Amino acid sequence: MAATGTLPDPTVQPTPPTASANVSPAFDPATTTVVFFLGGPGSGKGTQSENLVREYGFFHLSAGDLLREEQDREGSQYGQLIKDYIKDGKIVPMEVTVKLLENAMRSQLSLASDKNSSGGSTRFLIDGFPRKMDQAVFFEQTVCPSKFTIFLDCPEDVMEKRLLNRGLTSGRSDDNLESIKKRFRTFVETSMPVVDHFASKGKVVKVEAVGSPSDVWDRVKKGNMAKTQSEASDDFEFIETPAAPTPTPPAENYGVRTTTYPAIKNAPLPADASGSDTFNNWILIGLIVLVPWYIARQVRGGLFTTLFFALFTSLPILMAFWTIASSISPRKNEKARYPGRPIEDYLSFHSELDRAKYHGKNKIPMETFHEMYFDGKVDFKGDALEIMEYRHDWANFRFTLSLFKFFLTGMMPEVILHSRSQDEEQVRDHYDRGDDFYAWFLGPRMIYTSGIISDINREESLEQLQDNKMAVVCEKIGLQKGETLLDIGCGWGTLCRYASVHYGAQATGVTLGRNQTAWGNRGFANDGIPSSQSQILCMDYRDTPVPVGGYKKITCLEMVEHVGVKNLSTFLKQVYDMLDDDGVFFLQYAGLRKSWQYEDLIWGLFMNKYIFPGADASTPLGWFIDKLEGVGWEVKGIDTVGVHYSATLWRWYRNWMGNRDKVEAKYGKRWFRIWEYFLAYSTIISRQGSAACYQITLVKNLNSTHRIEGIPTQFGLKAAADKGKLHNAGGKIVGAASSLGESVKNALRGE
Repeated sequence: MAATGTLPDPTVQPTPPTASANVSPAFDPATTTVVFFLGGPGSGKGTQSENLVREYGFFHLSAGDLLREEQDREGSQYGQLIKDYIKDGKIVPMEVTVKLLENAMRSQLSLASDKNSSGGSTRFLIDGFPRKMDQAVFFEQTVCPSKFTIFLDCPEDVMEKRLLNRGLTSGRSDDNLESIKKRFRTFVETSMPVVDHFASKGKVVKVEAVGSPSDVWDRVKKGNMAKTQSEASDDFEFIETPAAPTPTPPAENYGVRTTTYPAIKNAPLPADASGSDTFNNWILIGLIVLVPWYIARQVRGGLFTTLFFALFTSLPILMAFWTIASSISPRKNEKARYPGRPIEDYLSFHSELDRAKYHGKNKIPMETFHEMYFDGKVDFKGDALEIMEYRHDWANFRFTLSLFKFFLTGMMPEVILHSRSQDEEQVRDHYDRGDDFYAWFLGPRMIYTSGIISDINREESLEQLQDNKMAVVCEKIGLQKGETLLDIGCGWGTLCRYASVHYGAQATGVTLGRNQTAWGNRGFANDGIPSSQSQILCMDYRDTPVPVGGYKKITCLEMVEHVGVKNLSTFLKQVYDMLDDDGVFFLQYAGLRKSWQYEDLIWGLFMNKYIFPGADASTPLGWFIDKLEGVGWEVKGIDTVGVHYSATLWRWYRNWMGNRDKVEAKYGKRWFRIWEYFLAYSTIISRQGSAACYQITLVKNLNSTHRIEGIPTQFGLKAAADKGKLHNAGGKIVGAASSLGESVKNALRGE
């Protein structure tokens, strides 16, 4: 920090500091984006900053606001100094301003830094800074190099008029004519050299800041889109999904039928393990009740004594019962015969201790395995997906102590609390990790939901699967040109873009992901879709703006799981209220089967811990339908698309493996392994029905709902009816011939 003594005249432009080899930025520009936003006092930076934050997902930092907060903060050693400099229209010493900005950025990034050692990509819009060349150089040397600068170019007479009008209501001491004139002079003499400096490096977007705020915004957006698109295009590139390995038939017959469809990764060993059919809830309840009762009886205690002991015995009994049941329960069926190979054929353990513990027929608990794999203590002997296909031969699904620990101390508190701030924290920690991280498996469509197979007898590309899905969604909701569409949890906005381009919809996407917001709005600009038609908004779904009369169509694809069990009914009621009474709601969600196997539960806890924290609303279909109908929805149609998800995940897995070197170079081997395991295992889990995925089309259950108009988009019924007509046509020919014969006979008889 600067001393509070004599300071240099801020109107004298200093010589830029010389770069020092001993100084390195506090934040990595590869994962942290900084955009400076400059303009004279009254040029409209505040208004346009709000627009940039809303549409491009920036985190807004105002140097002026930070300084004003600091000057009013009780006990601040720089409060009076800042106040005097602002009053005189001078620039506050750079050490003070830069430190305030760094602290604000560090505060915003601290959570991500704690949870993800590889960091995250966060976009900062800093307005009103840097005001001098020494500030610019000092900030870029010590905090973070900027990507580019947006400069609002506005005549002084226009700015003066705006500031005087603002001064009538703002209460700001510097909104008076004397201070305004000083600020203008200071900006021209000290800040314009900063703009010129960055312009000489090709890092300035100059915007004419006259006219209405909407006119200025259109110019800001146009310039920003061009710049951010060129910046983003150099960050990473998409690869073509690597070809699938040539399928080889199993080395032996394992006793179950297998398939060879090109559309999916076919299972070589589709085996069932133990699960709910042998799990006895009554025995568990009996133990929880009888054990404390028996102990209380031994000490001649009554009801309260029993309840007292129950506090200490219930949890251990619960854990012991689940552990024993998951260890000794028989398989659901014995149709599949395991190969019976030693664990060494599948896995390579690094330590002698682990090799001694897990060898031959000694299987490793699946939860123990994946934790060891993420830590680099064990490797697959071959392709991860192929080895996972034979997991029944080398792993068991016994519940472990660490599994219980996560369930009780990690997952359950989140299920119970599931606050708004928790949603924001988890979504941004996950989805703002970096666009490249997701691009390396999602491919150019950047869609993080299941695609749709149109032909099981050929291998469609990942892009074809996703295009199929978007067409299916738009057709199921009967989307028409000009209709308003809201996509809740829109991700990178691809469905909104598709609906805008191919159907002429007025689409609004809502996401908490800042990176996703920026990506989606860049996509609209590339497609020539104006923001007056469609846009992506960075906000909580609870803050979604609603047009008069509500949206005609609402979609929500695999976002509802993040809402949580606690908030599900409230969410479904809010969607109900946002929809026009004649509208259609399309919901796609990933759930678990009710007839569970222990493997399903272990996989679900892994997903909650590592992939989708807080996504606890992945439930069986019946429970979900009950919640939907409870708030007034009527189910129009349901399709199960779990195997389609498996096909999608298989392609994601191959993309991820094809980008292995890039992922490990930027995010490290641990993150690569976590997602390798996730994509490989999920390919299997979705195919075998452990995790289902449902497409549910809904309307409001009102007497005034015109259900007849929904028949053309009930495609399951229509397809079955059309196919039935072909069979009926053949039957009619036979029937007609028989009828003709009877007529001839009757005529000959004179009847």
